[in-house]
Amino acid sequence: MSVELVAYPPSGRLLVPAHGARGAAAGATVLMACRPVVVAAHHGAWAALRVLGPRVLPGERIGLESAEPLGELLAPLRAALGPFDGAAVLTRRQALRPALLALVLRDGRPRAFVKAVPTSTDAGLRREQAALHALAGARGPGGIVVPRVIAAGSDRGWSWLASTPMPARPHRPAGQRTPVEEIASWLHGALADAVPRDDTVPSHWSAMHGDFAPWNVRRYLGGPLALVDFEEAALAPPAADVTYWHAARAALRDAQPAVPLDDEARGYWLGVVEARLARGVDPTLDQRLVNALRGSRANA
Repeated sequence: MSVELVAYPPSGRLLVPAHGARGAAAGATVLMACRPVVVAAHHGAWAALRVLGPRVLPGERIGLESAEPLGELLAPLRAALGPFDGAAVLTRRQALRPALLALVLRDGRPRAFVKAVPTSTDAGLRREQAALHALAGARGPGGIVVPRVIAAGSDRGWSWLASTPMPARPHRPAGQRTPVEEIASWLHGALADAVPRDDTVPSHWSAMHGDFAPWNVRRYLGGPLALVDFEEAALAPPAADVTYWHAARAALRDAQPAVPLDDEARGYWLGVVEARLARGVDPTLDQRLVNALRGSRANA
């Protein structure tokens, strides 16, 4: 039987295995929903897939080989990871940042999470690989875990990184009790040697995750607190990760941050996010982030 994928409706951006309840439900966990209503709907859809299988998804089926660019990379990925017979493939929301995000499966069970980008724009992927190597096997404050690198390579104009998958269970954004400052401090030290420093960087700046936000810090049902996506790891003001966390939480609510934000880090992020906004990377979210960062001045 040929391997087929079907669109997972809550996003329209995700293809999951079209055969087998376990694989379809595992594929659905690739989404990083943040808003409470969306998280609840997503968990309900996961439960339906786990019980009823992908027949509850009405969309058109396509062959695994037709899911670009995964189809082009099947041979090198199987050579590096071993055999797999399914995948969930996510299209990144930001059209200006082309990437393959895929959870590869065997017998419906996750084998690896694969991220691939055009080789001409793979600096972020190389940063992520360096960060994951620096954090290999580490468990941070609050029991937070990060993926491990399994393999990496380049082929047919794409650079790719395969890492250990997160549990194939429902998850939600980490909440208010997340030890944000402790995790950020841990990352400062753990990533110190993974992020290059030169004379143009202020001496007091430290290593950061770079996208430390609810969509990347996840609480798994019956499992760990997990931190993913290190493409933006860099040097920044010491409070950069904590500041971005509070601004991102506020942006998701279209509100103002509940706590005052560090002024240096706030200025740093305004420059970064306004530049992204000008490029049209993710206009809705970035505008809300700008509003949160600017409005935070009233909380100080």
